[in-house]
Order: sequence, then structure tokens, then C-alpha cells
Amino acid sequence: MGRMGLGGGFGEKVGEWLLFLTSLLLSPPPPDETPKGCAKGRRVNAKCFLGVKSFETFEDSARLCGAGGGHLAMPRGVTEAEALAAYTKSFFGPGNWPAWIGVTDRHSEGVYVFQDGVRVAPGDQWYRHPQLGQPNGGAQENCVALSTDDGKWWDKDCGRRMYFICEYEY
Repeated sequence: MGRMGLGGGFGEKVGEWLLFLTSLLLSPPPPDETPKGCAKGRRVNAKCFLGVKSFETFEDSARLCGAGGGHLAMPRGVTEAEALAAYTKSFFGPGNWPAWIGVTDRHSEGVYVFQDGVRVAPGDQWYRHPQLGQPNGGAQENCVALSTDDGKWWDKDCGRRMYFICEYEY
């Protein structure tokens, strides 16, 4: 009689555990808070770009890239800008998901610099439109995001939460 009583309750518990374990195995793993290295990124010259699908502010994005041994992406020159644009389109697509890169004008309005303090060379990486020319944010939009559908740069409010792109030395 004791065995019968234990068997019913025990069987239910085993069923619950099997259901629980199955849900763990079928659930995607939780996102890793700190991006690391470049196993899945895009290598360009001596750099590696890694997109991160986590909505973060500019500051938090920079902190997370730094915690993983890198910094926000700083594409220099046409080759790097084109490679980063192609990578982000395939990684974040379809659609346009703006992603933080390591460029701001927080210290001097209109003077854009990379996170390491090097001034951004003028170029055609900014979005151009008769009514929406970029940069256009004035003192309210001081951090730069890359448009993942065409690779153009937009100035945005640094407190906005967006995807981001880290850069690592390779």
C-alpha cells in the first residue's frame, strides 16, 4: 500500500520534472550581458565588429563593450565603413534597427569624435535628405547610431535604447 501511495505522487513529480527539463532544453539561452571577443563578428583589417541585439543607452553600450575587452565600433575609412554597413545589414536585418557606434559630439556641438578622441573625417556616411539632413539634432542628439539598412549615420539622443556594435582588436 505504501508503494502505491508513493507511486502516484512520485509519477506526477517525475512528469513535472520532465516537463521542466524539456522547457529548459527547448528555450533559447538567456542573452549574455557582456559581449566578448569576435567569434561571430566581422573581421576587417586588424579589427573585428560584433553586433549586439540588446537595447541599451549609449553609455551602457559603451560600458558593455568595454567589459568584454573592446569599445563601441569606430569605423575609420571607406573600407571599414562599407564592411560594417554590410555586416550590420545582414546581422540586424531585415529592416532598420539603428545601432550605437562610438561617435559623439558631446564635448563640442557639431564636432564629431570617435570614443578615443580622434576627430571624425568628413565623409558621406551621414544620411542625406533635403528635409532630414544629418546631423540635425543640435544639443539634444549627441551620440551617433548606424542605420542598419543602409549604413548611414544619424545623431540620436544618447539616452535612447538601441542595439549596438562593439569593436575588438584582432
